[in-house]
Amino acid sequence: MLDHALGRPSPGWQRTQVLATVLGLLLWSRRRPPSRLASLIAFLTAAAWTVVLRTLAAMHALRHFALLTWMNEPESRARMYTRHYFRVTYLFNALDAGFLTAMHLRPAVLRDLASFLLTGFYLCCPVMAEHKIHAYRHSPTVQMLRVSLNKAAHPVLRFLTRAHRPRLGIRRNIVLPRPAPAPAETSFPGAQPLPAIPARLYYAGTPAELARCREVILQCPGGGFVAMNPTCHDDWTSTLAQRTGRPIVGLDYGKAPQYPFPWAIEECFDAYRTLLATRGACIGLRLPRGETLRVILLGDSAGGNLAVTTCYKAMLAADPVPMPQALLLIYPSLSFEMNCWLSPDEIALISSESAHQSGLFDLEHAKHRRREYAPLSEPPAPRGYDVKADRADTRTSWSTRWLPRCFARFRSDVRKGPDIPAALSMSSKFSYFRDRVLTPEMLRAFALLYLTKSPIPIDLEKDFLISPVLAPDALLAELPPVYMICGERDPLIDDTVLFAGRYRVVHEEAIRQRRTRERSRSMARRLHVKILPGISHGFLNMLGLLPE
Repeated sequence: MLDHALGRPSPGWQRTQVLATVLGLLLWSRRRPPSRLASLIAFLTAAAWTVVLRTLAAMHALRHFALLTWMNEPESRARMYTRHYFRVTYLFNALDAGFLTAMHLRPAVLRDLASFLLTGFYLCCPVMAEHKIHAYRHSPTVQMLRVSLNKAAHPVLRFLTRAHRPRLGIRRNIVLPRPAPAPAETSFPGAQPLPAIPARLYYAGTPAELARCREVILQCPGGGFVAMNPTCHDDWTSTLAQRTGRPIVGLDYGKAPQYPFPWAIEECFDAYRTLLATRGACIGLRLPRGETLRVILLGDSAGGNLAVTTCYKAMLAADPVPMPQALLLIYPSLSFEMNCWLSPDEIALISSESAHQSGLFDLEHAKHRRREYAPLSEPPAPRGYDVKADRADTRTSWSTRWLPRCFARFRSDVRKGPDIPAALSMSSKFSYFRDRVLTPEMLRAFALLYLTKSPIPIDLEKDFLISPVLAPDALLAELPPVYMICGERDPLIDDTVLFAGRYRVVHEEAIRQRRTRERSRSMARRLHVKILPGISHGFLNMLGLLPE
């Protein structure tokens, strides 16, 4: 209270206020109580523990008086996600709050112990966990971002999640050499000679079986360009390696701010060139003479950006570099634009793409229609979603059905509102600014850390190596088949939809112009987009906890 009254929030003033209050209560407790108070105390002190319990109960009831009397504020995120996804974010918030609170403790043993003890505390106090995370995310630092994002690599958490990580015949760290001859075009001439590229190899079979493989998945892991090496993605990457039967090479590219733009792009491109030049021999493959290695590029979040820009680098290279067989993009970050409003062209692309993707109905509805007296309302998320059956659980709970009938305060205005003009359609980064995983402050911090120290000029409006969605049609037309998946409540959903829309338009036009046998190939073979209702960012890192 004192710090707010003084207009300068300060932990020092808060600490002073607490100490003064405690000292005042201790001094007052030594005085002789009035007669009426003494009789009340005598009544309550049949047992000391009853006094404690009754006091705690009274305090808890007073603190939640508005909730108990139906005067509480509306819960804005009550139906924003599916139940399972919200439950997992509750666990992740507790982990983040515990790890961030203890991150400055030394030694490491004390820090690790305190992290998990505090996680247990924040599991019991989720509101306090949200307040703690919000305070850290309001002014994020590199250390804070890395502690939060790298927690999956913590030895204790890896031990607890080992049941969700399938056994693989090969799962080890490797090093990929730079292509020979060394790349002449680099944005970091002072770093010559360029270091080798650390990576992690996943394969479900034996080394002898690995040698006979003809196809490799090259993974660019996500992490906002600042954190998360391949080990942080071990769970879902190992599952993918087991189910596909293909070797996966996860790249541990240099992270910002130590390695700013475009270091990670050039490193991923060099790793791609090395795989092609050695025909997979650098990871243990033995291809017959004359056979070409087939490579699939995989990227999630920031890694999706690197996967697409690696293809652009291959197109622009002085020496011809073959395109990969396909691009697998998982909730990719394809635009650094932080605009609040969508342009009419972007709205047209989203509307066009929604005709091909059933999961985009809610997204288009949210951008085009609003309740007349609730302009920020959003369509409720389903209770759950079955990915394999592509079926959403849209049942409603008893409270949703009956409370509006019993109490007038629960009756919302359901009249259809007017169409929203294109000039007032908001981007997903702002529509979902209250997301529990990816906040606007984090997006801004990622962009500043990645781009600020770049040795080349930054052009956010035209540079397609920064924002791949801005690439000219000629480059988009040369891209291989693209497969994308993203959550419908993801702040980056617009990146997925706009990129898919541009890709579809460019390739359909190219097919019409060529009028060859290519025309007979359906777009379903070249572009497939999967939208998961009620899901936000990073769901693959929650793989073992999401029944979907």
